[in-house]
Amino acid sequence: YARAFCAALPEFELLLGELPLSPDPVDEAVSFLALELNVLRVVGSRDRPLVMVLEDLQWGDKSTLRFIEAILDGAGPPGMLLVGTWRDDEVPTAQALETASKGWLARGLPLTVLHLANLGEPDIARMLCEMLRLPLPEASRLAIALAPHAGGNPRDTVELVNALRRDGVLSPNATGWRWNVDELERHVEGTAVMDLLRSRVSRLPRASRELLEALACLRVDVGVDEAVVATGLATRDLLARCARLSQEGVLLREPGPPPLLRLHDPIRRAAYAGMEESRRMKLHLDFARRLEAAGTFEVEAAGEYLMAAPAVTDPRECADVAALLHKAAARLVVLSDNAAAQLMLQAALTLLERAFDGGQGTPALQLACELDHHLALCRLGQFDEADEVYARIELRGPDPLAMADCACAQVGSLQNRGRTGQAIAHGLHFLRRLGFDTPENQDASEAGASLEKLNRWVANFDTAHEFDRAESTDPRAIAAANMFVRLGPTCFYARTQLAGWLMAESLSLWERAGPSPSLAVSLCMAGLVTGTVGDWRTGYLASRRLVAFCEAKTWQPASLQSRQIFAISSSHWFEPIEQGLEHAVRAREGLLKRGDLQGACFSYRISVVEVFECAATLDTYAQEVHAAIDLARRSGVSQALTTFAPSRQLLRTLRGETVGTGSFDDAEFGESKYLADNASTPVAMVGYHLHRGLAAAIFGDLPALSAHARAALSVMARQSFYTTALAHWMVVLSVAREMQEAPPVGVAASAAKLIEFERSLGWLGRRAVDAPANFRHLYLHLLAERAWAFGEIAVATGYFDDAVSAAKGSARPWHRALITERAGRFHCARSRARYGNELLAEAHELYGAWGATAKAAQLAAEIGMPLVDIAAVVGIGGADSLDTLAVLRASQALSSERNATKLRARVEEVLGSVAGATKVVLALWDDDLDDWVLPSDDGQPEVVKVDAAAHRVPLSALRYVERTDELLLLADATADNRFSRDPYFQGIDRCSMMVVPILHKGSARAMLMLENRASRGAFSVARLDAVMMIAGQLAVSLENAQLYERLERKVAEQTQQLREAQSRLLAEARRAGMAQIATNVLHN
Repeated sequence: YARAFCAALPEFELLLGELPLSPDPVDEAVSFLALELNVLRVVGSRDRPLVMVLEDLQWGDKSTLRFIEAILDGAGPPGMLLVGTWRDDEVPTAQALETASKGWLARGLPLTVLHLANLGEPDIARMLCEMLRLPLPEASRLAIALAPHAGGNPRDTVELVNALRRDGVLSPNATGWRWNVDELERHVEGTAVMDLLRSRVSRLPRASRELLEALACLRVDVGVDEAVVATGLATRDLLARCARLSQEGVLLREPGPPPLLRLHDPIRRAAYAGMEESRRMKLHLDFARRLEAAGTFEVEAAGEYLMAAPAVTDPRECADVAALLHKAAARLVVLSDNAAAQLMLQAALTLLERAFDGGQGTPALQLACELDHHLALCRLGQFDEADEVYARIELRGPDPLAMADCACAQVGSLQNRGRTGQAIAHGLHFLRRLGFDTPENQDASEAGASLEKLNRWVANFDTAHEFDRAESTDPRAIAAANMFVRLGPTCFYARTQLAGWLMAESLSLWERAGPSPSLAVSLCMAGLVTGTVGDWRTGYLASRRLVAFCEAKTWQPASLQSRQIFAISSSHWFEPIEQGLEHAVRAREGLLKRGDLQGACFSYRISVVEVFECAATLDTYAQEVHAAIDLARRSGVSQALTTFAPSRQLLRTLRGETVGTGSFDDAEFGESKYLADNASTPVAMVGYHLHRGLAAAIFGDLPALSAHARAALSVMARQSFYTTALAHWMVVLSVAREMQEAPPVGVAASAAKLIEFERSLGWLGRRAVDAPANFRHLYLHLLAERAWAFGEIAVATGYFDDAVSAAKGSARPWHRALITERAGRFHCARSRARYGNELLAEAHELYGAWGATAKAAQLAAEIGMPLVDIAAVVGIGGADSLDTLAVLRASQALSSERNATKLRARVEEVLGSVAGATKVVLALWDDDLDDWVLPSDDGQPEVVKVDAAAHRVPLSALRYVERTDELLLLADATADNRFSRDPYFQGIDRCSMMVVPILHKGSARAMLMLENRASRGAFSVARLDAVMMIAGQLAVSLENAQLYERLERKVAEQTQQLREAQSRLLAEARRAGMAQIATNVLHN
């Protein structure tokens, strides 16, 4: 397929010669990316670092985005720097780039976004100084003169300078450049850069100007074939005129395939704006008709008709164009370009009105356009406009099956705006139109029967049998299932029994009509229903099996939606929350790629909480919160904006950015107003009380903790979200603290709360049995608080020790800090001030390392300690924080080794203990073999190349680090597309992986590979710090060991040479009969 590359870059044909055509143009386009990457790997290397700049990415197509993603994934040469630029002020619908960048960030790819503002006059002066080689004072005078007209935009400034040069106002002379300030001011007075460009266009020859104007009306990147059809010019004439425009510097030839024509963007805008409106309309309309007639440019013709819609007046043509726009809009929706689709559908409806006025309208087409227009508006978050369209649709009284998708979208839009009652009413009304007998509610006996039926179905679920069943094709069942998916969370949040009825109906349809993607998603919500009766396992098993079932069926987006529901409703009761976070992120990334911003927004409801729980620092939590708010704002989900606000305020109060300690009030947020505005929105209220209670628990505000903990639990007690556990924990802690701090007479008054206390404690104990990684340390902490409250000091001491120890082994930074603090306060209260103060000092450091500066300051003031410099704290804050003494001992152990083989064994022993790795492999670079080597399997001194030991190391990960010279940290290598296909990982369910290059004098001399197959995300930031500290010593030890071995070999070689010389002398002496000399030699 090299012919494709030569077509794009003709210079390569000089090197490769004439090449045959590709047999398949589709394969040719697919292979083009591989060819690009191969050429880059040939051109660039560590010794020849490569920088590539891609401009105007707002116009980038999917092939460009695939190229960028490949480079970010490490497919380019080692050390390559890719820089991309785009303007977001010109293309409001650049959704593809936005969606792609969100997905790249979600995957953790090395992407940095910089937002650049226009330059100030000093910066413009320096730019002119370099561009024109002017002295800085003269450049400053010119910058001041140009500033009002170019506005600090570098591109416009260059265009203005070029225009002044062409007009003779700015001209070269013997000393540099000549200009007159007054003449310059008169020349550009009242003139913008665009006016100067339009003047330049008007001076072009007529033929060139006409082609320029024609290209300005077409797409930004237009192919030669399309331009030939649209303009009606012969190919030879078109290319000749394009050559003249290229000479004028206004036309760029972009590589293909196929080759594209792109106007210099400022010129394009100037040419388009300089035409009369009537001429623009005529060109667009002529182009549209020619492109449509060709039959191969329907989407392009639709784009031209969109611009020329006001000029289409014939009723028959209006109807035909409306049909074309509707068809093109459907294709744009597939490409996730909902903004462009919405514009086309809006134009189609306008054209249909003209068609109806002339008796040529088609009611079926009008309804189809309105239905799709409503869907597009909902996807864009333009809910008010969608309400108006939906009302018009309902007035037409269409068949419910025809409007099924719209009805579901309308229910979702109402839920996104917090209109829970309206959402349920709309959904039930639609189901009644489908023929379902919807209850107002479900009584206890019916609910019990539904749950029993669900339990039997889960217990008897036969994956193979269900997989072989035919997928449901009943349109009524499919429409109902889609509505069940929409109504399920809505009914659950509203605390109605309808969620159980929806689950029962979903199960009946599955058994009667057959499996379907929407039914799988609906049944995946089983955890939301079974959790209300405390049956967590049934919901967990149902959700987990359905996620796997959807994956096996390759049902998209059902697999993404079910994975998201599994993460939010069930996984945390039996799996570490890190795995739930992984599910949420994977679902979000997939939904973003599909353009489902509102669906992706939902995933943040779990990821924000779980990042708060397990992230090493609040900086990571801040990134997650801000990303959630940003996506909610862009997708128009106002309810999500409301529910994420308390998360942001919790962050701010922990950092000391609110008006008072523990308060949520600041310039942007008022607690009283928030409560008043959202009193009727349960999801907002429970989020507020939960986050406010967490702040109170951390800052030690007992009255606020008691009030907010009970308020949160009153709503959440029967919910299956992870935050329910935090609500139970806060209630037990608040009651225990009230009992601890009350005088003896007050204990009796607290006895009324003991039932609530014991119920929540027992509830959390059962969760700790099922998911010890998530809840065991919290349960031990509450047992300690309970024993302290009841005066059982010895028991409390043991439980606090156990809780502190368990917290150290978890990945919950703030849990560890708070438990350590509470243990310290307990010991201080029991006259063990020295040990208690040590624990408080440790808690102070933990809070500071986590990033809770306000809490660290509060504790520092209380115990008389200096404030923590967070940047200086190393190895504290993650649950895997490591003993610095252990790291020191490990480094000492490595430094004592002088044998490379023993060093390798010691490395494996030390890092297996310190870093929590179940396997450690050290590969060394062999200069003679020019490759990485490992010791042989049979213990022989010979070494083997890593390629011959692929069963012992993941070659893809090793080669990746070799190319990048950067550390690689994977939460689960089996789930990472870059490495999951490596034979090393086949048959493995999970594998945490860390690969560390050991550098010496700038080059990698060893490769350290650590893995843990017991859990995902085993190597935290703190353990990474420890490994890097030990790796630094390893680099030195390795060099010392190799140097020592080289010295030993040299000594051994010299000793052998001496022995051989002695043997030769002895033999010669003997042959000469010089016995005495031989004796002397032996003596010496």
